[in-house]
Amino acid sequence: MQILEKILNELKSESLVIFDLDSTLFDVSPRITAILKAFASEFKVKDTHPEHYRILTNVEPHPQDYGVRRTLERYNFPTTDMDFIKKLVEFWKTKFFSSDYLHHDRPYLGAHEFTKKVEQKGAEILYLTGRDSPRMKEGTISSLIAHQFPLDQNAQNLILKPSKDISDAVFKQKFFENLKHSHKDVYFFENEPLNIHLAMVEAPFVKPIFVETVHSQKTPEPSAKVPRIKNWKI
Repeated sequence: MQILEKILNELKSESLVIFDLDSTLFDVSPRITAILKAFASEFKVKDTHPEHYRILTNVEPHPQDYGVRRTLERYNFPTTDMDFIKKLVEFWKTKFFSSDYLHHDRPYLGAHEFTKKVEQKGAEILYLTGRDSPRMKEGTISSLIAHQFPLDQNAQNLILKPSKDISDAVFKQKFFENLKHSHKDVYFFENEPLNIHLAMVEAPFVKPIFVETVHSQKTPEPSAKVPRIKNWKI
């Protein structure tokens, strides 16, 4: 039986299902490319770097892109002009970690449908994300509503970092450290291997599912014992 079907069959009203957002439920590559095109327009790159402008304005989203550097590498973007690259990366970083471009994100195929099935089972849903509240709460709520993901009143089931200065790993580690075994079953969908490892260490009762989309490659992927999915299609 497929993993997602098996989980749905196991869910009870006492179950808790935790979802990461970026590269788990949402493909963020459209956000990346929109920011690159905005940079080209806003800084009049066409006048100062016409070849750079041509590349930046023709970039298309690719689901395997992680961060801006991988996108630029895919297009063989010139890397000799370090001042230009630095300015571009800083612009991307400012805009990517803000609410301004979150409306470009697109849910992975079947992601919305799966969360709705979880909701219909009566299980509790939490969104646990490395996005921070001051910069990204407003846009995140708007995005979840626009794509009809289950959201509690006042978005009580959306857990964001209180500050950008906290690393994603530390934030999620603390969450699982404080998570009480108060639910019959707890499932955790995540694309970043380190966060899965930390969840397994801090809360061994949690059942992690590795979402094989794209990740930072800073740590090895979870062992074969951890269930994994490539998409949300049932």
